[in-house]
Amino acid sequence: MKKKKQYEVTFILNNGEIGHLIEASSLVRARDKIKKHFVDDLNSPVIAITDDLVIIKQNIQYFKVKEYDFFEE
Repeated sequence: MKKKKQYEVTFILNNGEIGHLIEASSLVRARDKIKKHFVDDLNSPVIAITDDLVIIKQNIQYFKVKEYDFFEE
């Protein structure tokens, strides 16, 4: 079994929370991956996290990233 890392991003919004799992090789890379969404298109009012998850930038207060270990067979 191989130990891997998975990251849960929780976006804290003005009116609630949205959780999302991402894969990255380190916690720093996971944070950078999310931050990149904020600056990819500065003129866009939204962040497209996945094909079916879009968040309006002005509703995001902050986000948290948690690291989890899991084992792959």
